[in-house]
Amino acid sequence: MARKASKRQLSFSSLLEPDVPLDPRVVLIDDPRWAASLDEMSSAPYAGIDSEGFDDSTAAGGKPSAEPQRGDFDPFASTIRLLQVALPSGVCAVADLGGIGDDRAARYRLYGDEGIVVATSRVTFACVGPAAASAFFKSCGIPEACIRQWDGKDTTDLTAVTTQASQGIQQYAAAVKSGKTAIDTFFVDVVKQGITVAAAKSQLRDITSSLRRRKINKFVEMADFVKNELKREYVPGAGYYQVYKAETLKVGRAIILQPRGEDVFLAGPAARKLLGLPEDRDVRIEPKNLGDFVIYLQSASPTRKLTPGTLCLYDEAHVPGATGPTFTYAKPRKKA
Repeated sequence: MARKASKRQLSFSSLLEPDVPLDPRVVLIDDPRWAASLDEMSSAPYAGIDSEGFDDSTAAGGKPSAEPQRGDFDPFASTIRLLQVALPSGVCAVADLGGIGDDRAARYRLYGDEGIVVATSRVTFACVGPAAASAFFKSCGIPEACIRQWDGKDTTDLTAVTTQASQGIQQYAAAVKSGKTAIDTFFVDVVKQGITVAAAKSQLRDITSSLRRRKINKFVEMADFVKNELKREYVPGAGYYQVYKAETLKVGRAIILQPRGEDVFLAGPAARKLLGLPEDRDVRIEPKNLGDFVIYLQSASPTRKLTPGTLCLYDEAHVPGATGPTFTYAKPRKKA
């Protein structure tokens, strides 16, 4: 008998050849083993997670791939179709979120929106994928610092991803050893341990006298804060915001260090190197990894949101034009 050509992914059944039985290790939601798989997932020391996109080819109503070698299917631009979780017991729980011809909202309701595994605080996620996958992972409640966007093509960035994954594994192992069941900051660059305040003061400049400092008491954008509270003209790059959660420090952006408990602020070209952070790529940092310092990141965005309870620094010695703005914008004019 001639082998039948695969159909488009309009339903889960169309993924399978009619005469090929489903692997017994695969567990779908209508399988009696589904509940046990979720229980195992919530307590397993490790699990392998993979995702698959549905067919976004022109024949199925999608857009053609920009890369001819991929044919008419671009997995890095497709929408998440399957989530596959391989468990230590040897089974693989597969959630089918629906293809082009399915009611995806109904599929989401089928699996529940409460994030059953995330809510247990017993699972650490480490998710790597393109923009579409990253957005989906975030919508599932997976912590942002456990998601690393990678387009699947940039080999230089792959090296950075590999380094961060290795650091994440070390952080996870240390957390488990200390009695924790999960971490929510997997892809975070670890600040070099052992850096002393004395070393920072000897290698960096004290810029305290050039800073205007204000405690933030409400959510406000950087440019508005500078104009309305500091009564200064906003200069891109002159403002710094306090790191109070996992943040991304962009390439070329400066940082200011404040020794905890001291009214001293230090800065200089050696700051990243002093902390053991790479200078050739964006890095993720987390406040609990900062040891004896509070860190402030330079912002060149006029719409940077400042958070109540944090400290904002504004460097009046910053030269206008020295830092290019993240973007420019014009606020809409008020109607007369």
